Amino acid sequence: LMYENRWKWIYVFASILFLIIGILYYQKSRIGKIYSNDLEIKNRFITQQKEEIETINEQLASQVQLRRETDQTINYFATSLFGKNEEEEILWDVAKNCVARLGFVDCVIYLLDESKEVLIQKAAYGTKNPQDFVIHSPLRIPLGKGIVGAVAQSGKAEIVNGGSKD
Repeated sequence: LMYENRWKWIYVFASILFLIIGILYYQKSRIGKIYSNDLEIKNRFITQQKEEIETINEQLASQVQLRRETDQTINYFATSLFGKNEEEEILWDVAKNCVARLGFVDCVIYLLDESKEVLIQKAAYGTKNPQDFVIHSPLRIPLGKGIVGAVAQSGKAEIVNGGSKD
């Protein structure tokens, strides 16, 4: 009788042992999946942060380059005026050289005739200037008329899209 009970207890013990091993294996695989998912989330987060840092570094490099170019333009502007005594020389130098260095397509410099309240084109770069120191069809713009006249009258800069329509 005792011999039979022993096998029964061994069977119960083995069943419990296999049950515990099964539970442990299940927990291990569950923890592995959770850990794997956690790692995947962390890796995505790190990758996203890395991309953001790279974008910021590119923006900073672009800003440094722009600052360098701006400093060179300011330096050029400051030194280009040495030896120029005439108003016309200075205006043409600003229009042709400094504005071109800033990457603008064109530029027209106006001076105000206060007695007549009219802006007069004095220097240009681009389509208004097909030849050296000559303005093609120079304009006289009354204060307050059009974009240029309004800006000159108010003293406040404006950003205008589609300025050819005004």
